[in-house]
Amino acid sequence: MVGWWWAPQATAVASCEPPAGKTYLTIGQDLAAIQDYVTDQFSYSLHRAQTRQKKGLKLNDMRLDWYRVALSHVLTFAQFLRPYVPRNEIAVGPIPPLTVADFLPAATMVYTDIQTLSGLKTPIDYGSGVQDAVGVTLEGQVPGLQIGLWLNGTTGCADIMAGKLKAEIDSLMTFLTNESNATKVFLRVGYEFDNPGFGYNSDPALYTKAYVKIVNSCRFWPACRNKVIFVWHSWGAGLPANTTLADFYPGDDVVDWVGVSIFSQFYQHYPSLGSISTLNNVLDFANFHNKPTMIAESTPFGGVHVLKDPWRDWYHPVLKIINAYDIGMWSYIDCDWDSLSMWNGTGFGDSRLAANQTITRLCQKYVLKNPRFVQHAGLCAVGPAKTGTRVSKKGGKKPFDWTEWMSKGKKDKMDNVDEGNTFGWDSDGSSGRLDLLAARGKDGFLIANGSSFFFVGGILIALLASLWTHRRHRRRGYETINELLV
Repeated sequence: MVGWWWAPQATAVASCEPPAGKTYLTIGQDLAAIQDYVTDQFSYSLHRAQTRQKKGLKLNDMRLDWYRVALSHVLTFAQFLRPYVPRNEIAVGPIPPLTVADFLPAATMVYTDIQTLSGLKTPIDYGSGVQDAVGVTLEGQVPGLQIGLWLNGTTGCADIMAGKLKAEIDSLMTFLTNESNATKVFLRVGYEFDNPGFGYNSDPALYTKAYVKIVNSCRFWPACRNKVIFVWHSWGAGLPANTTLADFYPGDDVVDWVGVSIFSQFYQHYPSLGSISTLNNVLDFANFHNKPTMIAESTPFGGVHVLKDPWRDWYHPVLKIINAYDIGMWSYIDCDWDSLSMWNGTGFGDSRLAANQTITRLCQKYVLKNPRFVQHAGLCAVGPAKTGTRVSKKGGKKPFDWTEWMSKGKKDKMDNVDEGNTFGWDSDGSSGRLDLLAARGKDGFLIANGSSFFFVGGILIALLASLWTHRRHRRRGYETINELLV
């Protein structure tokens, strides 16, 4: 056992990076919060479907009459009214309901410290919720485990370099390799190393040496090397004077991912807690070093009730960042901070999605239903990304920026992203092409496209016979059929 401690750097393995256009969804940061998140999202989805059924739309018998298809095409190409455009009507036969398992994330979060390793083998509550590295995987149903490893500033780093914590590091690697029921472990070594309150700023070089030593202690053994992914995690809110990110960087050979925190960088009233510029600096640094990126910790500072419009002010900017930098993992802390003794009165508030029905609805629509975000079944195994396209007036195509589209308030037309349907939107927002699957009969589908309905009689009949249907559905508040099936 002497050799591994002083072993030279072993070759790193694949870092479980998702394909371009995909993002692992991770939830934290304590056992109860994770369990509640899963059940809350399932419950919302279930009750939303039941509410829609009571309004008269039967989920197992949805019909799309030909004149409504015709009307959609007529109004789309005429571009003088906003059409009622149902999509993806898979209406033949019963629709299987979603289950609790459908809302399991790709990974869950837990915290421990190198001195005690509390919360790994046995649960513990520091006043921040129960930390339980085994429990948060929900009996192995969640494949990924994202761990924040506290090193205790330069004091802990000095102890690591002096060999005083050799037994603890050995025990940590044994747990991660042999005892954790996670398939992959994302280990944030000395998380938020540049946070001025965490004690690393006085000696960045000492931090990097301790980081390297912990990585080497794992990578000497193939089983550990194949399972543990090392994350270099900045708080993304500025650096101490006369230092740069490079001063804290331990090297490309020991960094698999680069992480960043997002709490209040989008708010102008907290300049001391960072800005979009400080956030971009970390992500640009990661791109320069060709490293996949993750949002390692995030929550809207102040909670989902304090901001006038939390979706506009925090969630939407986060989605824009994810899209702009093609971020590979989003770790969201879904908890009531104020209910926890460690965090009560610190200003974090209540960041549970379920605490705000508007946020829940929008997150289900633009995150949980968005094929970009990978949940429990896809960690390290997702296929090629499928993206929409927006058609420019010049005829060329460019990637469809769904977050930009959302920011313009055209949320119905955002639905082309939800299930991978192909819509062509002109640059002015009008529709240039539409393909629909229309459910007809008992056993099959009627494939409807624009050209088949372009005859004079069809246009007249559609306008006269179907405007009533279009207006009735709008008046009753129906959204697209696919949204009812969350």
